[in-house]
Amino acid sequence: LYPYACVLRDVRLSSGMVVLFGSEGYGLEEPWKAICNHQVTLPMQGGVDSLNIAVASGIFLHQVSQSQNSISIRGNG
Repeated sequence: LYPYACVLRDVRLSSGMVVLFGSEGYGLEEPWKAICNHQVTLPMQGGVDSLNIAVASGIFLHQVSQSQNSISIRGNG
């Protein structure tokens, strides 16, 4: 969905950030994408092209909390 998105395993959250989750299959609408500093994607396998928002957000938050060797994405503030 987003050609310049970071892969989930490369992300570490920092303070002062807001995380937005897009809809299943379509992601975020343009007005939301326009205000984002970074976009993150979940790698998919086996013909899966979208996940339920509850599943996707759970995977995202778990991976970020477990990540030790990731790059830092910092907010502007």
